Amino acid sequence: MQTMLTIVIASLPSKYEKWWVEQIKSYCGDGIKVILSIPIGYYMNRELEEFKNIDSLKIVQSPKLGQVQQRCYGFNFVKTRFVMQMDDDVKLEVKDVYKLINSLESLGERASIAPRFAAYPTGSPYQSTPNLNTLEMKRTEIESHIIHGIPWGERFFGRITPSGFGYHYPLNFKSKSPMQTEWLPGGCLIHYRENLISSFEYPFSGNAYVEDLIHSHLLIKKGITLFYEPSVTALTRPPTKRKSVDLSNLLIPPDYKARIYYLRMIDGSMIRLHLYYIFRVLSTFISLFISAFRPSSVERFRQHIQKIFLQKNK
Repeated sequence: MQTMLTIVIASLPSKYEKWWVEQIKSYCGDGIKVILSIPIGYYMNRELEEFKNIDSLKIVQSPKLGQVQQRCYGFNFVKTRFVMQMDDDVKLEVKDVYKLINSLESLGERASIAPRFAAYPTGSPYQSTPNLNTLEMKRTEIESHIIHGIPWGERFFGRITPSGFGYHYPLNFKSKSPMQTEWLPGGCLIHYRENLISSFEYPFSGNAYVEDLIHSHLLIKKGITLFYEPSVTALTRPPTKRKSVDLSNLLIPPDYKARIYYLRMIDGSMIRLHLYYIFRVLSTFISLFISAFRPSSVERFRQHIQKIFLQKNK
């Protein structure tokens, strides 16, 4: 079978889940080449041992640490017509990979395409956009207009807001053909090789906040049209929600510098961005205030005071 596609995966070797290892093996056994791009110094990690003898899988060592830098380094080794970039926690069946290739071919050589995303393992809506015809969707719609600046009467999903945030299409949004969008998640999408952004220098260390929006902007600037394929859904784990509130991250959000950088690229609205952060801070403090007066919280406070009183009277 002729190899049409190379999948480039930026990874920091760790204990990979069994289903993901089996998925990579299934790709390599079905005419797909896989490039695993890791930082220099990680090649001897024992987690990589089972990958080293897989046909059609190549491990390359990026001189720079970071998801974007490792991915771009892996692009340099691609020779196939189609290239998929994928995160190392994405679940996508082989048949769906080929569906994406067929859809991309039908769209022509100036397009990139991605699957829809859902939460692993439940398949529930992922991150920013709930399902249509729900109370949560109505709340999100109002927020998209009042806080983020989408004009009233215009659909907000598949859009990038003036405040610099992207909304997914709802999982239950029906379409028989690929849907054009203003941005695509960086965790799983297919390009023609000649359309790759291989010199994308992400200017921040740590988590690659907003990299998908920045990457989508660079693709569109290059003349590439972006699409979702409604018949294909990839699964990935949503970001873990912290049980406690980190006030330092609340007041200076970890994605703040990246959002500012991106807004300057697209000439977005700094006022809208700061309005969103103010709204988030106020919402969090209101939630903390309300939770403090729940019966369970009041009882814990009473027990704590009683404990202090008893200790003082011993």
